[in-house]
Amino acid sequence: MAWQKLVISGGGGGGSQPVPIGLIEVNGNTVTITFKGSAGSTVASFTVLAATSALGPYGPISATISAVGNNGEYIATVTAGAVPQFYRVVEGSTTPPPSDLNIESLSVQGSTVTLLFTGTSTDTASMFTVLGNSTAAGTYLPVNGATVAQDGSAGHFKATFPTNAPIQFYKVRK
Repeated sequence: MAWQKLVISGGGGGGSQPVPIGLIEVNGNTVTITFKGSAGSTVASFTVLAATSALGPYGPISATISAVGNNGEYIATVTAGAVPQFYRVVEGSTTPPPSDLNIESLSVQGSTVTLLFTGTSTDTASMFTVLGNSTAAGTYLPVNGATVAQDGSAGHFKATFPTNAPIQFYKVRK
């Protein structure tokens, strides 16, 4: 039997709530998670999320969820994959809240990157940090030398920073 690495926690998206986990069992290729729902919950109230890293990103996976009696206890059954998975069980929506940040363009001229983006009309430039990494799935860190300033009207911003590698991926954190 291959060992499975499990991490169970709440959270995971806009409107989702953590659920108390009572028991985790692995039997062959089946992972069984026993948890407690809130009053008025139904089987359809829950989603099991998984990721290959404890930091995520987590996404919904196929799971069979059933009620155990009528005391608010539930069991989620998922198929364990060949790659270790980290699991979360959430109650409520797993849809992320709408973003008020939109990257409009990115350009490179010489050794300077210019990133134009919008936020809300009440945002200030100091609320944003430019993050970068050499791989899209890696850990993003603040970009050295990045400056963010308002660009024209309220809610429009311009970030400039030096290029520091042939290939880079960028995000803006609010």
